[in-house]
Amino acid sequence: MKLNTVGIALSYYREKYGLSMTQVCEGICSPATMFRIEEGYREVDSLVSATLLSRIGKQVLEFELLLNEKDYNLFRLRKDIHRNLEEKNLDTAEKLLQSYQSVMPKKQVLHEQYYLWGKAELLQKRGASKEEIKAVLDAAVLLTKPFFGKRKNTSDLYSEMEIKLFLGLIQFSEDISWKEAELKRMLLFTRKYDSKKIKEQAEMSILKELASIQEEKGDAQKELEYIEQALTLVKESRTMRGLAELHFKKAGLLKELMQRNKDMQQEYQKQCQVELTMAYYTALVMNNVELVQKIKTTGDRV
Repeated sequence: MKLNTVGIALSYYREKYGLSMTQVCEGICSPATMFRIEEGYREVDSLVSATLLSRIGKQVLEFELLLNEKDYNLFRLRKDIHRNLEEKNLDTAEKLLQSYQSVMPKKQVLHEQYYLWGKAELLQKRGASKEEIKAVLDAAVLLTKPFFGKRKNTSDLYSEMEIKLFLGLIQFSEDISWKEAELKRMLLFTRKYDSKKIKEQAEMSILKELASIQEEKGDAQKELEYIEQALTLVKESRTMRGLAELHFKKAGLLKELMQRNKDMQQEYQKQCQVELTMAYYTALVMNNVELVQKIKTTGDRV
């Protein structure tokens, strides 16, 4: 996507979904700046463009949006930070993050938010306290969701980074009601606006968290519903990642329901065996030795 088409795409999809400029740009830029971007009078760097587009569920390669050499260097730094965090080269990632902080545009909330996200990732991978990590995530969220924790935001739109940050906060919150409500809002967003690629990534994480909350609440039936939605999502995607674990989890829930409902015991037992079989062979294909052994042990007890 060329730079001069960013404004056209933003305007087209915003109007298509019936969204105001204020809803899309909240916490990112002013409605006046948003207007100038849509009209082609204002150029913004690739991080701003990509974030505004992701607020309406559109994803493009950030590389396509690069503005100039400085923007390119920041883009490369972000890629290097991500790679080193994933590969757990934490000292290198920290140095790169410090470099990013020193050269990033000042008073631009999205760059500050990215820096804080990286800082939270480092803290978590190094085993910092929940309080320390949560404080950084809170600060990052407030940059683009200024009313978070005070009142409902103007819109329930999320950028990819905001979804990551909220998923991080949910891990450290003990407020089940807030967690479930926020996850449901994000799920609605991903299903209404997001691209297939984002669905495969963000929606899967959201569904797993919702299932985990139902487990915490002791609602096996509702947990099973979310697991089944996650299974459907994986089957519609091009990846098998997480499929074996989901089948195994579903088998465990069916076993629990089987013990509660004697009238359905035979039916649940049959379904449980099917799910365990699916989990077993998928785990074999994915070379998940630990899960294969766990399934064998569980299968003997069903």
